Amino acid sequence: AVMLSREDVTDSRRTQEHLARQADELRRLALVAERTSNSVAITDASRRILWVNHGFTRLTGYRSGDAIGRDLIDYLVCDRSDAATVANLRVSLRRGTGTRCEMNCRDANGRDYW
Repeated sequence: AVMLSREDVTDSRRTQEHLARQADELRRLALVAERTSNSVAITDASRRILWVNHGFTRLTGYRSGDAIGRDLIDYLVCDRSDAATVANLRVSLRRGTGTRCEMNCRDANGRDYW
């Protein structure tokens, strides 16, 4: 007895192509984030740091191992930070929206930076 099976692979192929395009885009974005001199931190929805680039470690003085798992706010806010700016930043982070602000921060060695 011979058993034949016919399966439409069009949807599966489209899904695989879509996933491959997304993976390529993520690789490009990761390359940009890694090579920029700007500070970049990727967080989860709870603001816990998942990844930082070299710009982050250079600016803050904290190694990536020190930052991973910590709240991003811990690295952005110090006792000299403007309360209204901090409140706006917290709202933007909670909503997942972009924001632009100037903040007084403090690095791992206790030096202030903007």
